[in-house]
Amino acid sequence: MNARIFIFLLLTLTLVSCVPDETSSARVTGEGHLRKLVDRPWMSGWRGARLVELRLVRSKSGLPWGQSPDAWWAKIVGPKGGIGHLAWEAKPPGRVLEFFVDELQAFATEEGGALAGVPALQQFPIRTENGPAASGCVPTAGASLMDYWIARGAGKWAGVPTETARDRILRIRERLKYRTIPDIYGFTDGSMALTGAFTEDLARNLYRDARERGVELSVGMTDFMFETLRREITLGRPTLASCVVPLPQKPELTWGHEVVCVGWAEVGGARFVGVIDNFFPVRNPGAVRWIAEDKFRELVVVGIVR
Repeated sequence: MNARIFIFLLLTLTLVSCVPDETSSARVTGEGHLRKLVDRPWMSGWRGARLVELRLVRSKSGLPWGQSPDAWWAKIVGPKGGIGHLAWEAKPPGRVLEFFVDELQAFATEEGGALAGVPALQQFPIRTENGPAASGCVPTAGASLMDYWIARGAGKWAGVPTETARDRILRIRERLKYRTIPDIYGFTDGSMALTGAFTEDLARNLYRDARERGVELSVGMTDFMFETLRREITLGRPTLASCVVPLPQKPELTWGHEVVCVGWAEVGGARFVGVIDNFFPVRNPGAVRWIAEDKFRELVVVGIVR
């Protein structure tokens, strides 16, 4: 072999061998994030957890709610067999976008807090003349918050004694200006249409619905502010919030979503909002999904006037 060709091939192989494997680099970043998480006192039961099924997710284009940044998603497996997930941006520095562990969490520390007892209602299909449609994230989140206060002195808000949580979701849904959206994207596996409504309309109709049933309610709506959320959680009051986030079980799909906020946390200088997601089936209903604060748009603050 010509000496020059040999040297060229040797240099090429050397350069290739020095290029870091993208997945290996991402795993190092993810494991660093996981160590910081499990070092929190309220995550101590997950020390020794590991990441598996690491994959790079690119948000599907053409969605009406926009796209999420390319991100690495990994499954968390806890030391006692619990599961969860962790997602971080693919581009440097790879900040954490969200994390979740499938266990109930209620705590109050200087770096975070989470409320217990907020009913984890999930969306369900409703029969319509055009086929099944989802109950909708807006009324479902609203009913979760209603049920929290019904169990804490606002029993009149429940309506008749035989009324169920599903009945309350439908009651609020019918008060809203909503539209059904054919699910051509695959959020629901094509089994039902999506239901869209506005946060402002929800806030207004929660107030009206409560007053009609003799419940004095204070309702305020604002752009999302982390300090407001922290104050409300500290006072024992869950809030409602709109956000634009991936569907955790199909993270390539991003949508506008309404959730109940039950917590706040600061981890490694980043701030996260703890929510109960009404389109996320989990082993332990009420397990908290933690999402980066910049994914949130509007906040509805609700309190019972004693």
